[in-house]
Amino acid sequence: MTHTFTGQLCTRPCSDVTRPLAGSTIVLYRPTDEIPPERIAARPKVTADLVSPAAAGAAVIGDDEIDESGEFAVRIDDESYDGEAFIVAVLVDDPAGRDDVSPVELAITTLDPEWEKGENGPIAQWEYCLTEKQWCGVLAELECWMVCGRVLDCAGEQDVPVDGATVRAYDADIVQHDELGSVVTGDDGGYTIYYTESDFEEVPPPFLPVELRHGPDLYFSVETAGGDPLLEEGPSAGREPGREDAGRCAHVDLCVDLPPDAAQMAWFSVGSAFDVPDADSLNDFDVEGYAGAKKWALFGTLSMRGNTPSVTDPAYDDVQYRFRFAESTARNDDPAMDEDAFADAVGDLDNADVFRRTKIGVAVRYGPFDFFPVYARQADVDEDGWLSVDSALSNSAPDDVDPAAYEFYDDDSLMRVDTTALTTQSNPADASVEPGDPFPADEKVAVEQFAFRFEARVVESDGSITPVPASGQTLNRAVVDNSGTFGALEIAELAGDSCDPITTDGVTAAYTIYHPHPGSAQLRLIANDEDETDASAWTEIDDPAGTSELSFARSEESGADLVAMDGAHHNGSLDVSSAVDEPCTYMLELRTQRRLHNGNSAADSGWQTHRLVAFHAEEA
Repeated sequence: MTHTFTGQLCTRPCSDVTRPLAGSTIVLYRPTDEIPPERIAARPKVTADLVSPAAAGAAVIGDDEIDESGEFAVRIDDESYDGEAFIVAVLVDDPAGRDDVSPVELAITTLDPEWEKGENGPIAQWEYCLTEKQWCGVLAELECWMVCGRVLDCAGEQDVPVDGATVRAYDADIVQHDELGSVVTGDDGGYTIYYTESDFEEVPPPFLPVELRHGPDLYFSVETAGGDPLLEEGPSAGREPGREDAGRCAHVDLCVDLPPDAAQMAWFSVGSAFDVPDADSLNDFDVEGYAGAKKWALFGTLSMRGNTPSVTDPAYDDVQYRFRFAESTARNDDPAMDEDAFADAVGDLDNADVFRRTKIGVAVRYGPFDFFPVYARQADVDEDGWLSVDSALSNSAPDDVDPAAYEFYDDDSLMRVDTTALTTQSNPADASVEPGDPFPADEKVAVEQFAFRFEARVVESDGSITPVPASGQTLNRAVVDNSGTFGALEIAELAGDSCDPITTDGVTAAYTIYHPHPGSAQLRLIANDEDETDASAWTEIDDPAGTSELSFARSEESGADLVAMDGAHHNGSLDVSSAVDEPCTYMLELRTQRRLHNGNSAADSGWQTHRLVAFHAEEA
C-alpha cells in the first residue's frame, strides 16, 4: 500500500494571469525536527522559503513531475512514511530555457494532510498557486526577467480578453532594438515573456553615451494568428513612465482594436463520413487519397460539407465560394498544391455538368413564422465557378416573398460534385472474358486521383472582395472511381457445347472477377427444392484459401491488404462438389461488392449479382 498525494500547482506571474507550473517537480521532505503546530497551520504566503529543505538534511519521501495542466500525483512508499506532516517544495527550471542554469527550489509550506481512504491506499489532495511575490523571488534566484499582462480589446464598455494573439516584447536600446521574446496569449488574454539580462544589456560603441540603467525600456507589437497587426508600438513607447527601466517582474496590459469578425466558413468533409485533412491531421484520408479505415475510393455525386454564414449579416453583402479541381500531383502529407495547378472549377463555363443542384440551407422569418428551403442551382454559379449564396437565396424565394426579411441558416451542404463527369477510364464491366480466364491487361483501368481546393470570399456592396480565413483549403489527393465490376461464372464441366451429364462428385465453378477497387466476393449455391428468396437457404462456399486467388471475405481484411490488391483480378476454378450433396437441380451465384463510397453510403450496400448458373447434378 502507498499514500498518494495529489493536487495542482500554479503560479500567478501578475494579477489576472494564472499559469500551471508545468514541467516543474514537486518534492516532499520528511522534516529533521519536530514541527511546531503553528508552523503547520501557517499560510504558505508566510512559510515559503527559497532555502532547500535538503540543505537542512531533510530526506525526500516522494516527488513527481507536474504535467501541462499543473496536476501531480506523488506516491509515497509506506516503508518511508507513516502519515506524519511533511514539507512541500517545488523545483523550478529556468523559464527562459537556458540549459546551463540549475533549478531553484522553493519550500512552500509544511502540511499535515487529512488522509482519506482510497482504492489503492490513503489519498490526500492539495492545491496552491504561487503569489506574484513568491514567483518573482524564484525568478530573481534564477537571474531571469519577466514581463506579463493581458491583451485586451478595449473598444467596448468592458475590456474583452484577446486569445490566440502573438505578443512580442522589445527593448528600446540606445544601440539597437532588441526583441526580448514572444508568446501567444491564452484564453484569458494573458501573456508571460521570460528573458535574461543579456537580452537587453548591450555595450555601446565608444562614441555613444553609456546608459546608467538596470532594466529594459519596454515596447510591444501584437498580431493576430493570421499575422495581421493589432498593435505596433515604436521605441519611444519604451521611454514612457512604467515602461522605462522596467523591473525584473514587469506588468504591462496592452489595449488593441480588433478588426470586425471575418465571415466564418470552411469545408469540413466529403459527405458525413470523411473529414478532409486540416493543418494538424489527415483525418479520414490517407496519404494516397483513400478514405476511411477500409480505404474507400470515392464515386458518384459527392456532397461537400461545411458551414456558410448568413448573407443577411449587415457586415457584408454576399458570400461566394467554389470548388476547384485538378489531377492530383501531390500526396496528402505534402504541402498544399499550388493555386495555379487548379485550372477548372465545379460548375464553371467548361464544367457545368460537374455541378449538381444542392440544398444549402433554409430561410426563416420569425414574425409571422415562415420558411422556405434554399437551393443552389447552376444559375447561381458564375462562369468562374463562384456560387453566390445571395443569388441562391433570392432565386429560391417564392414570388411574393422578400428574402431580405428572412434569416438564412445553412445545413452544412456546400456543393454537390458529380464525379462521373470527371473520370475518364473505360468500364471494365463491358469487357468480354471467358470465365476462368485472366482479365486482359490492356482492358484494366488506371486509378484516377483528383485534388480539390475550396475557396471562399466576401463581396462587399462596393465590389471589394475579401477572402475568408479558410479559403484555400486543399485536399491534395482523392481516389475517384466510377467503374463497374467485371464478373463471369460458369460450370466448368458444361463449358463450350458439352451436354454431358455431371455428377454430384464433379462440379467445378470457373470464374473471373476484376475491379480496380475490389471489396467482397461470394459464391452461393442453392438446390431447386429450396426457397431462393430465403437467404438462409443458400450455402456460402467456404473461402478457398490456397485453392484460388479469389477472396470471399475481403471486408474482414485490413486497409493495407485492400490497397495492396488494388487493380488485382481474380480468376480460377473451384471444386464445389462438397456443397452438391444430393442429386438435384442447383443454382450457383457469383456476387461482388466494390470498395466505393460517396461519403454518405457505399456504392454496393447490397450485393451485385453477375451470373446465376443453373445445372443438374446426377448421383455419382
